[in-house]
Amino acid sequence: MFLQAKTAHFVRKLAGDPPQTPVIMARPKKPLHQLKTKRICLRLSVNEFLIVAERAKKEELKIVEYIRKKSTVRVMAFKEVSQERKDLMEGLANSGKRFNSLTKKANSGIHRPQELYREMNELRKILLVLEKELL
Repeated sequence: MFLQAKTAHFVRKLAGDPPQTPVIMARPKKPLHQLKTKRICLRLSVNEFLIVAERAKKEELKIVEYIRKKSTVRVMAFKEVSQERKDLMEGLANSGKRFNSLTKKANSGIHRPQELYREMNELRKILLVLEKELL
């Protein structure tokens, strides 16, 4: 059948008839925002799957629709963090970086015990201050 259609088009072209465009009966294309092109693979234990399936059945939805609904409906609420708390977290992160650099110096083979001891004491003081602020 495929060859016959090509042959018929070729014969029409030789005869001088304009080619006839076939009528395509297809589903109209969805708008871009409605296309579902991304896939998320999710592994569940048997118990988790049964829980999800049961909840989907209660809401009279397919499992995929139930998971899509639950994952997109709610927006997670983020707590507002004060500037003082941000500074505290930044201080903890910097202390961790300093601690890592001190351990690298200690393990590198270049030993300057007095300098390492002084830096470790400074870090200990900073951590004590941060601990007091947390508690």
